[in-house]
Amino acid sequence: MKHLLSVAAIALLATWAGQGPAMSAESTTLQPTNEQKVVKDPKEFKAYMDALRTKDPAARGVAMEEFVAHFPHSTAAPEALAQAMAAYQAAGDGAKVAEVASRLVTIDPKNVQALAILTFAKMNEGTAASIAQAKELAERGLKLLPGWKSEPGASKAQFATMRRETSAVFYDAIGLAALYAKDYAAAREPLRRSLEIKNGTFVENYRLAVAELEMRPIDPQGFWYIAKSIDLARSQNPDAVGKIEPYGSDKYRTYHGSMDGWDALLLRAAKEKVPPKKFTVSAAAAPAK
Repeated sequence: MKHLLSVAAIALLATWAGQGPAMSAESTTLQPTNEQKVVKDPKEFKAYMDALRTKDPAARGVAMEEFVAHFPHSTAAPEALAQAMAAYQAAGDGAKVAEVASRLVTIDPKNVQALAILTFAKMNEGTAASIAQAKELAERGLKLLPGWKSEPGASKAQFATMRRETSAVFYDAIGLAALYAKDYAAAREPLRRSLEIKNGTFVENYRLAVAELEMRPIDPQGFWYIAKSIDLARSQNPDAVGKIEPYGSDKYRTYHGSMDGWDALLLRAAKEKVPPKKFTVSAAAAPAK
């Protein structure tokens, strides 16, 4: 029974891998940087500026990609691809944002923005292979974060938000990869750090709940997170409640020995944003020998 529950939990994780909050332009720094590289060739400079001045976002993205195609060795190529990412996001074309991010990471491996976007895109694909790729990208991104000091065009407050939310994306990917590998103890800390940063949707709360409830020994705090996930799912994805609640209640009954306190826990989680200090659920008494 425990094995079946674990498989069911992971199946839900795959289904909901892409249902976290979409990264905003501000949080992912997909904004024109207003910083052009020095370009000495007049034709190259004109082509870049013509692309930059294109008003329609989708057309600007295409123009920037065409610039890189015509001038692949330009010192402005990374900047042009960053501008293309910003343009495609403004146009609402997520697929192109991810595609350009992949190209940008190839020519600029230390670009934290592109790594975060690509990490998020790979998580959204929801396959074991893509999750493993997301983890690899996230680990690279976390190593680069200490050296990411500022971003042109962003205030200190905006950049601080960018760093926090970008790190949350990386922690999400690492935790999710550990869940897919059923290494629940390894998944808990990165998922907890991500949740602390962004407070999360029902998906993030569910992921952390699974990590803590599938650990050996179990971490009773997972019952609060599963209760919070149920509460959030009622407004964010009502269909998910019918899948999360049976998992949570079954784990609770097995661990606690009865359903006493379950309804009270659901009500409590609905009123609170984080687990109370020293929150716990008592384990059922061991059978007499």
